[in-house]
Order: sequence, then structure tokens, then C-alpha cells
Amino acid sequence: MAKGKIISILISLIIGAILGGMLTFYFVLFDMKDAINFMSGMQSEKAFSESASFHHNRAYKAYREEDPIIGIWALTGVVEEQKLLLKKSNKNSVFYTQNALLGDLMLSHGRMAKLYILQNQNNKAKEHQKKALFYAKKAFPKEQIVNITKVMEIIDKIDNTANN
Repeated sequence: MAKGKIISILISLIIGAILGGMLTFYFVLFDMKDAINFMSGMQSEKAFSESASFHHNRAYKAYREEDPIIGIWALTGVVEEQKLLLKKSNKNSVFYTQNALLGDLMLSHGRMAKLYILQNQNNKAKEHQKKALFYAKKAFPKEQIVNITKVMEIIDKIDNTANN
């Protein structure tokens, strides 16, 4: 029994030494201020992305199931959140990459264009089609998306997949 206690004490000391060494290495490697900024930035990004995700889901439901004007209103709010996230995102973003946000903006503007067409507001529809194409080209530069027809096909495919 005494041998078991000695082994437990040795294991505890080894684990403590390893953790202490890791913390020391961490604080030597990173300035405490940078570590705090990184952690707080990660927490605020996570909270904001969860909020944006909730609003995105509600807007998608409105786009699919509600009157077009309700879908437009909901998607407008999502676009504003996506633009804000895009401004805040950087290469170190944990929850949203810039390409993912650009793709989301393509989807949102494309869906708004579809809803404006249903409302017979062709000028507004064309405005959002142009924005959808702009974001598609930025999000998927290797795909050579050259026209709005391709963007709308992508959106239709995603929407049809989501419904099945």
C-alpha cells in the first residue's frame, strides 16, 4: 500500500511539472496581453457567430416559407450581420473564414434577388444579382463563375438539397 502512495505522489509530481512547464512555455512565448486579447476575441467572435447563425436559420425559413416581403426583410438583417462579421474576420478567425462569409453573402443576395423577382421588383432583383455574382467571384475564384445564371443554379441546388 505504501508503494501505491509513492507511485501516486510521483505521478502527481510529474503531471504538475509537465503542466507547470507548459504554462511557463506559454507565458514566455506569448505576452499575457496578447493571450487575453486572443481569448476575448475568440469568445466575442463565437458569441456573435452563434447569434448570426440563429438569425440566418430564421431568415432561411422566412425565405422558404413566408411571404416574399418577410423573407427580404429577414435576409436584409442577415446580410448586415454577414458584412459586420466579414469586417471583423481575419486570417485567424476561428468560427468564420472570409471565404465562408463571402459565400454566405452570395447566397443571401441571390436569395433576395429571387424574392424581389417574385415581388416584380426587377431593378432590386438585378441589384442583388450583381452583388451575388460579385461575392461568388470573390468566394470561389477558381470556379470561374462568370454569370448570374451559374450563381442562381448553385443557390437552387443548395436549396433543393436542404429541402430533401
